[in-house]
Amino acid sequence: MPHSSRLLALLAQTGRLTPVHQPIVDLATGRPVAYEALARFGSGAPPDEVFDRARRLGLGHELEALAIDAALSTPGPPAGTRLTVNLSPSALLSDDVLARLPRDLSGITIEVTENELVTHDDAIVCRLAGLRRRGAVIAVDDAGAGYASLKQVMHLRPDVIKLDRSVITGVHEDPAKRALIDAFVSFGRQIGASVCAEGVEHIAEVRALGALDVACGQGYLFAAPAPDWPAISRLAAIACADGLARALRGADGTPTDEVTLEAVSGMLASCDAMDELGDCLAAMRDLLGVADLAVSTIVPGPGLATYAGPRWAHEPVYLLEDFPATAQALETGEALQVLTTDPRADADERALLAGHGYGALLLVPLVRRGRPIGTLEAFSRAERPWTRRQIRLARALGHQLALVLDELVVAEPPAPALRAAG
Repeated sequence: MPHSSRLLALLAQTGRLTPVHQPIVDLATGRPVAYEALARFGSGAPPDEVFDRARRLGLGHELEALAIDAALSTPGPPAGTRLTVNLSPSALLSDDVLARLPRDLSGITIEVTENELVTHDDAIVCRLAGLRRRGAVIAVDDAGAGYASLKQVMHLRPDVIKLDRSVITGVHEDPAKRALIDAFVSFGRQIGASVCAEGVEHIAEVRALGALDVACGQGYLFAAPAPDWPAISRLAAIACADGLARALRGADGTPTDEVTLEAVSGMLASCDAMDELGDCLAAMRDLLGVADLAVSTIVPGPGLATYAGPRWAHEPVYLLEDFPATAQALETGEALQVLTTDPRADADERALLAGHGYGALLLVPLVRRGRPIGTLEAFSRAERPWTRRQIRLARALGHQLALVLDELVVAEPPAPALRAAG
C-alpha cells in the first residue's frame, strides 16, 4: 500500500522507520518467550515524539500501519517465541491498520499502548475479542502509570499486564512498589492474566519480581533492543533460574525477609515440644500483624489453659461456663470477635480483654477430627474489627496448629499456666 505524501514528508525529516527487537524473558527460566518489535528512526528521533507528532498531523494510524509492516517483514522470531506489536486503542478501530495483520495470529501478541485514552470501550473490546479468536494474545502497556492505565486494564481484561518501569525501578528497596505489584499479580491471577515487568535493569529487581510471582520481565538487563533477535544476558538468565531453584529448595527469601505462611508452616511441622510453641507463635504473630497471640487447650473442668509464651505464664484456668461466647465458638467452630466497647459482646469477655490492655480479640477454635481441643487467640491493642485476611489466615493457621497441639498435649501434658478464653 503506497504511503501518503504527508507521511513521506514526515519520514523525510525523521528518517526511515526500521524495526528493532527486545526480548521478553520468563523470570522462572531466563529464556525468551517473546520479542517486542519497536520502531526506530534514521534521524535518531525518539519514537514516542515521532508517533505523537504523527497523531497531531492526523497520520497516526498510517505510521502505526507502517510500523506493523516493518515488524512483520523481518524473518522470525526464534522458534517457541511470539512477536509483540504495538497498537494504540484508536488504531484497533481502524480497518486499514488491522488489515496489515495476518489472518493467523497464533504467534502474535497485540500490545495496546497507553499513549491515548480508551474512549470506545465496547467497540475496542469487540475488536480484541475478534483478534483473540484468530489466536492473538492481548497485552496492555504501562499498567500502574496512572488511573487511566488502571481503568484500561479493568476494561480490556488483557492476557498480559505489562507494568510500567516507574513501578519496577528499585522494587527490591520499596515496599510500596512491591505491594502494588503484588496487587497486580493477584488481580491477574483472578482474571487469568500474567504480569510482565518493563524496564528491568538490576539483578536485585529480578529476584524481587520473581519472589512476587511476576511471570516475565523486559529491560536492558536482559538485552538492549537490536535489529535481529538479541541473545539474553547470561548473568540475567542465571539469576532467573537460580530464583526458581532456591524456591524449590525452600531457600527463597522474600524481598524484605518478612515472615511467610510457608515459613510458619515449616516451624509448626518441626515443633515437637511445648516449649517450642512460643517461637512458632512469635512467627505467627508477625504474619498476622497482631500485638500478641496465645494458644489455649481444653482441660478438665471444663476450662481453658494456655501453654505457650511467657506473657501468659501466670494466668489461671478459665471455666468455660463463665465465658459463654467462647464456649459457643468451640461448639460451633465459628471464629469469635470481641471488642472492648461492643455492647453485643459478653461483658466478662470484654472486661478480661480490657484488663490485659487489649482492644480487640480474635478467637479461632482449634478442632481435631471434629473434636474441639483449644483456641488460637489473637490480640490487638487498638479496638478495631478484624480484617477478612486476618480471619482467613488465622483459621488456616488454626487448622495446622490443631494437628500439632493435639500431638503435643497427648505426648507432654503440661500444667495449666496461661491465658484462656476471651
